Amino acid sequence: MIERLCAKGLIERRTNPKDRRAKVLALTPEGAERIAHIRPIVEEMQRNLLVGLDEEEKREFIRLATKVAVAGNDRTRAPLRMPPEKPADKTGTD
Repeated sequence: MIERLCAKGLIERRTNPKDRRAKVLALTPEGAERIAHIRPIVEEMQRNLLVGLDEEEKREFIRLATKVAVAGNDRTRAPLRMPPEKPADKTGTD
């Protein structure tokens, strides 16, 4: 998958400056543009899929779905390494 994303110019591999044996993946400007284009579509799909839930139930659904995904992550051939979580938005507008 990484090879395909690199070939499409959506990500690039860089040498890790702290460990020259390791590679770091970075989003390219074109990759960032694609994400910006896709994000509103995904958000609309989520609203449509979760239409019967109130806001608290939607948050709980996402929390539980994330928990399931994270619990099985280490069982995959290529586990996803998540970046550290950002502090929660205190304004209530996620």
